[in-house]
Amino acid sequence: AIELSILADYYGSEIAAYDIQTTRCDLYGQISAFEGAPVEFDQSSVPVRKDRTIGPAEELAFETC
Repeated sequence: AIELSILADYYGSEIAAYDIQTTRCDLYGQISAFEGAPVEFDQSSVPVRKDRTIGPAEELAFETC
């Protein structure tokens, strides 16, 4: 988990790690606004599907279960 946090920070992106036995998804590198940040900082810059999935990678993780 620490390694994924470091990689997410280094690359400035969010990393999703899936446990294919339990289908649990852990997210690293989520953008969080700091205390007192303007409202426009508290927004998602990544499109999210209506079913709350992140796309083909998540579908592949569930197929391997």
